[in-house]
Amino acid sequence: MAHKMMTGQTLMPFGVPVVSVEHRGELLRLVADDWRDSAACTSPNASVRDSRGVDPFYPADPDTLTDVARSICGRCPVQVSCLAVVLISNEDQGIWGGTTPLVRDRICMDLADGAPVSVVLAGVNAALTADSGAGVAA
Repeated sequence: MAHKMMTGQTLMPFGVPVVSVEHRGELLRLVADDWRDSAACTSPNASVRDSRGVDPFYPADPDTLTDVARSICGRCPVQVSCLAVVLISNEDQGIWGGTTPLVRDRICMDLADGAPVSVVLAGVNAALTADSGAGVAA
């Protein structure tokens, strides 16, 4: 499916559009000034290694949301800020804001197709906090 390009938008080499200038502005307004200091994954009480000592935010399969990452991101007070920053920066590695790189690609495509930022982020949050245990589906 071809994605329409918006003013100020750059097409990534493999076809996933980068967040447009308009969406970047909207996302920037969602970023808390001290979001990194308030992130659940940086808390001294956060267990950021799984039982095998593996960092759950950089799993072997980059498109797998680990249970540990899901749990930490699901209770994080700045999950939306984290996700907004990673969408703006076009980060393609690791779990950020409760999303895998593949999910972030889908978010960028949804935004390029005209979905409002608030609707897309609400969908991510709902999937992340759902009791199904399935994680954020790709």
